[in-house]
Amino acid sequence: MYFEVTPTDSGFSLQTRGKWQADVCAMRFPGAVWKSFKGKESLVRELAYVTTLATPLILKHNHVHYNTPRPEYLETYNRCFEKSIPNLTEPIPGETAHDILQRFREVSLHFNGKSIHNSFDFPNTTGEKRVILPFSFGKDSLLTLALLRSMDYTVIPVIIDERVLPRGFAMKTLLCRQLEKNTGIQCHQVINEIQLLSDYQVLEQNPTRLYQVQVYFIYLLAMLPFCAYYRAPMIAVNNEYANTLKTIHKNNILAEKRVMQGKEVTRMLSTMIKKIGGGRVRLTNLIGGLGDFAIHRLLHETYHELSPYRISCHMEMTGHTRWCHECDRCARAYLFSVAMGYDTREMGFEHSMLEEEHAHYFSFFQEPSPGDRYREWTSMEEALAFYMAALRGATHQLVARAASILGKKNIDFNKYYKKVFSIQSSPAPTPHNLKIQMQINKNLGRLHNPLPG
Repeated sequence: MYFEVTPTDSGFSLQTRGKWQADVCAMRFPGAVWKSFKGKESLVRELAYVTTLATPLILKHNHVHYNTPRPEYLETYNRCFEKSIPNLTEPIPGETAHDILQRFREVSLHFNGKSIHNSFDFPNTTGEKRVILPFSFGKDSLLTLALLRSMDYTVIPVIIDERVLPRGFAMKTLLCRQLEKNTGIQCHQVINEIQLLSDYQVLEQNPTRLYQVQVYFIYLLAMLPFCAYYRAPMIAVNNEYANTLKTIHKNNILAEKRVMQGKEVTRMLSTMIKKIGGGRVRLTNLIGGLGDFAIHRLLHETYHELSPYRISCHMEMTGHTRWCHECDRCARAYLFSVAMGYDTREMGFEHSMLEEEHAHYFSFFQEPSPGDRYREWTSMEEALAFYMAALRGATHQLVARAASILGKKNIDFNKYYKKVFSIQSSPAPTPHNLKIQMQINKNLGRLHNPLPG
């Protein structure tokens, strides 16, 4: 398999050569942003690899050639991918972590020359209060946007169109226009057609999640031209607390829920970005100490002016407009909404997610394995939410079932409440964390405790 990369006026294009061929595809940045960026060659070298990292694995090609130099951070990309394999193979019946790891290590990579460390020559950004935010209109990036704005930062949101989810991106484009009209916040877009080469449906292969790790790298690396153009010293990532906790994956593998959003990988990526930017660009994580319920509630109560823009989840695969109604993220968001008394129809839900057939989406109704801290945490969040929903008189089937279970346990729900609605651990290192944590604590303290006593 041969990947031939060609620079363009707005980024680069990529074409495949050899027995397997695909149409020319490209990654395109806004013209002015790309034109002024001085690290084009170095960035293309890195992106050429990470945008195609999963393609040989999905197509089962063992020899891969690039006409670009060896990526400087190749070992970082590969190490992160290997750590993520338990996450990636978890929901796919035909994949096992051992088989994918072995196949990945058997891929032979060939590059046109060795990599040389080139400074991206970022401008001095000392004292600048600007942040580049990889943006999805999900609850995490919306809350991050709200927190930064509340602290007088100028936020530059960047959305990447991966071309594999046209319906979802069309919705985001509409929301971009509404957001700019109502708040003055302008969203930028990066077009990534190359992602099509790692989409199993486009490639007509069996379902897989091997493409997910490269997407995370792309969302970071693609922010660098915007950092230079806007003299922004920070990129904000959104890694919530629960994703850093270990859970039992398929084949009894104990690993973080989402390794790419865990503490270890975040530190690795922080070091990488700091080196690329010559110390003038760094990662920050505002919500890394918050759980799912706390993020959901802060967004919809404290920063409710941005909550109507929230979209989720995998609606591309369903006939629904805003939520897929077929995953644990939808089920938990629905539960939290009922617990807090929100109008679920206004939230975009089209039917209940708290009927008996949806019980398997909740950790609360499952017995956690020893050492499975993720299930323990989410079970506590859900227990509190079910209790709050019952207090509100909710009559859903799963609320009644949970109330019966909870009634037999001697639980201090005020302790649960204090635990769930507080900062659990420090976000990724940054000089601004203390101030940010004070702001979050202040907001959490304002939340009304609806529990008796």
